[in-house]
Amino acid sequence: MVPNERTRAATRTLATLNTHGACVGHPHPDWWFPERGKDDTHKAMQVCASCPVRKMCREYAKTWHDVGVWGGSTADEREELHLVALPKGWAGMTLPGLELGETA
Repeated sequence: MVPNERTRAATRTLATLNTHGACVGHPHPDWWFPERGKDDTHKAMQVCASCPVRKMCREYAKTWHDVGVWGGSTADEREELHLVALPKGWAGMTLPGLELGETA
């Protein structure tokens, strides 16, 4: 997949975010993209705190590795979450010879 190519589901998600996000039509869109200049991340986070699609927004950005503030999280925070998250298919798996909950 080409990095900028989005799936239809992702395009629909982005359309939802662009319709229902607390940031839609905000007079200071650069707050969400500190790499464009002044770092007003904390102000963007305050707007995100009341957003009805915050979780969807964060997951979208985490999936597509987008930069800026999305869903009340920065790119660095999302990358950190991405590194510690285990694939859903791994839930309940154990190493051979170990019972669930035991450590090696």
